[in-house]
Amino acid sequence: MRLKHIAGRWVIRTDWQAPNYRLMSVTDDKIGDRANWQPLLAHDDAVFIQDFALFNDYLAISERSDGLRKIRVMPWQDPSKAFYISSDEAAYVTGFEINAEQNTPWLRYTYTSLTTPASVYQLNMQTGEKQLLKQQEVLGGFDKDNYVTERVWVPVAENVKVPVSLLYRKGFKRDGTAPLYQYAYGSYGASMDPSFRSTALSLVDRGFVYAIAHIRGGQEMGAAMVRRWQITE
Repeated sequence: MRLKHIAGRWVIRTDWQAPNYRLMSVTDDKIGDRANWQPLLAHDDAVFIQDFALFNDYLAISERSDGLRKIRVMPWQDPSKAFYISSDEAAYVTGFEINAEQNTPWLRYTYTSLTTPASVYQLNMQTGEKQLLKQQEVLGGFDKDNYVTERVWVPVAENVKVPVSLLYRKGFKRDGTAPLYQYAYGSYGASMDPSFRSTALSLVDRGFVYAIAHIRGGQEMGAAMVRRWQITE
């Protein structure tokens, strides 16, 4: 459970009858009785709620959906206008930075991918403007434009598809001759996100394809899927 406060009420992240978590709210004077909690964001079998941030005009949700860590921004006044922070890369990781101020349209968040070093951005949730605040320095003449990240889905048993994140150098030929280095771990809900790994570049520069298979046991596809796989195994 996680609780945060804004404007006389508490917002609660809870797995009560919700394996992937849901958000509920309650006023200050009624928080002691769970019967008074009101639904705010319903449970979704396909969306794992990782965290949330409260602003005067917006609710921001850090979630895992479609095998990715995304950030969804929802205006309090019109939830139907909710949107995701966009990326031009197929596989990436976003998360919250410290957002100490609630009376602001600016949301600070982290961003990384197999081709993008750890970065901190801020997004104006009202206008959509993005600003890069800082980015991890990579030595050795690294140029992200020399690399491509991709995501593919691999069918496995029980009609389930597993996401696989790929990194390769531009000019890579899909003729089956390139060596592949694949990493995978999945257990106890630990997720292997496609974040930047400078140690993989030396392999990729030599013609390897670097792959991360987001296999069963991780929470990339939600806690409910973890439990289902553990039961079937």
